[in-house]
Amino acid sequence: MRLLQILADCLSAWILFKISGGNREITAFFFASPAAIFLSGFHCNADPTMIALLLAAIYARSGALLAASAGIKIAPIPLLPFFLIDLPWRRRFLFVACVCR
Repeated sequence: MRLLQILADCLSAWILFKISGGNREITAFFFASPAAIFLSGFHCNADPTMIALLLAAIYARSGALLAASAGIKIAPIPLLPFFLIDLPWRRRFLFVACVCR
C-alpha cells in the first residue's frame, strides 16, 4: 500500500511540474513538504492518491477524474465551481454529469 502512495506522490509532482510550466521549485517544495511525507508514510492512507487524482482532474479538466478523487474523500467536491468557471454551458452540463455518475 505504501508503494502505491509513493507512486501517487510522484504522479502529483509530475503533474505540478506540467501545470507550472516546468518550474522545478514548485515540484521541490511539494517533495520537501512535511505533510506530503507524513501522508505517504502512513500505512493505509489514500490521501496521496486523492491528491494525484485531483491534480490530474485539474490538468485534464476532467469530471471523471474529479469524481474518482471525490470517491476517496469528499474534500474535492467544494472545488467543483472552480472547474466550471471557464467552460461553456454544454461542457458544464457534461462535466457535472460525469461527476454525479
